[in-house]
Amino acid sequence: MTKLPASVALIVDQPDRDLAGMTLCAAELASRGIRTCLVSASDRAREIWALRPDLVLLFNLRRMQEPLVRLMMTAGIAVGLLDTEGGVWPDAQSYAELLFDDASLLRRIRPLCAWSPLLSRYLTEKGIFVEDQFRLTGCPRFDFYRQPWRATAEGKRQGLRHILINTSFPEWNPRFGTHREVMREFLTVHRWAEERIQARIDGQREGMAAMIDIAQRLTNDFPSVPVVVRPHPFEKGDSYRDAFRGLPRVEVNDKGSVQPKMFHALASIQRGSTTAIEAGLAGVPALSPRWAPVSEEVPSSEDVSVQLAAYDDLKQCVAAIVDGTYVVPDNVTRGLAAVIDEWFFRVDGDSYRRVADAVQAHVPASRQVDESACRKLLYGLPTAGGSWARRAPRWIRHKLRLTPDWSFRRFRAASSPAWTRTDQFFDVGRVQEILRGLAAVGPEGFSRVRAVPARESGAYADNYLGYGVVIETPLPSSL
Repeated sequence: MTKLPASVALIVDQPDRDLAGMTLCAAELASRGIRTCLVSASDRAREIWALRPDLVLLFNLRRMQEPLVRLMMTAGIAVGLLDTEGGVWPDAQSYAELLFDDASLLRRIRPLCAWSPLLSRYLTEKGIFVEDQFRLTGCPRFDFYRQPWRATAEGKRQGLRHILINTSFPEWNPRFGTHREVMREFLTVHRWAEERIQARIDGQREGMAAMIDIAQRLTNDFPSVPVVVRPHPFEKGDSYRDAFRGLPRVEVNDKGSVQPKMFHALASIQRGSTTAIEAGLAGVPALSPRWAPVSEEVPSSEDVSVQLAAYDDLKQCVAAIVDGTYVVPDNVTRGLAAVIDEWFFRVDGDSYRRVADAVQAHVPASRQVDESACRKLLYGLPTAGGSWARRAPRWIRHKLRLTPDWSFRRFRAASSPAWTRTDQFFDVGRVQEILRGLAAVGPEGFSRVRAVPARESGAYADNYLGYGVVIETPLPSSL
């Protein structure tokens, strides 16, 4: 009997931001013979129980993930981390306070693919993790700021270069849910004081108003230069569209990656955002309007930006950029080098390889997964709550070996979760498009890698009708 390849699940938090980098990692793993499935964070639990991978690479270790991680480990699934928010924080403590309460559970996470030497040292010195858990990798989504991957991300420039305004107010203007729900999460899960939560929300509300005002004034002062407003991936774009109604020179861009817009920008305006560093990597001036409030100051973001005290200073700076006389200050150039070294490890186009190395080294040598436990979890049995009328269909499906998606009302398998109609959903076509770009410029092994729906690849147990995308190198037909 042919031994099945090791399997890994990579959880994609926000496709617009994270899908390309995770696809790059998956392609590298697949070229090494490791079957890899890209899974949306929105449906990660059921996907994991149906896939039953040897290792799951999560996108954060915040407290809401703790119950799921405990269940995965109990079921024999190894758990690692590739943090999608691991590089820009006010300080290391701000990151640490959001982690699991269970220290013993944190110590079992391997590998920890880390962006930041500074953050890794802090978490080790505090005894939260131990040194051998960490692998300094950098973050694969920043690989696209270096060739050959940059060629796949730039896209075609259409029309004039623009001023890019990157906003970051996801708690006040959430894309998924309401700001009251966000406040409730900080209160109940992270146990913040109400005054602290309210101060954060108020700062974001005022900051959003200030950035809208900046966009409106710039489009009036530079009528020949388009303004593109790029909300944070977890912000609602329609709030900005409402604000800019009647201003045709302002575009709200909340689809796809920020990188094409960054590469073709004249300047990037932000406060407290990772995009300040991304602007520096793209060779675009980063400008920080200091009068715009933020919920928390982020020194690393400010260190790589030209800090401007008032709108007239911003206007003067933009004018110099537009007419070609602007020169990046030396302190900003030095700041970018220092921030990358402390918070990003390396931005050299090879983070995806280092992540693949770390994952490959921690995939169990032999199969450890408890198939029976995963099956019960897939059918919702251990956590089945509510009345017997609600629990009975789960037990019947499990006992009769029906698919967990079986509908007794329709008398057939039926799966149409609402999240597939949201911006967090991605399909195989989107992954295939990314893979084609990677194969055109990447190593030879990428040309043999393919993406297929998980439900068509045989990756799911119990005929689950999921939406994961498997990336694999097909075995030779002779095997």
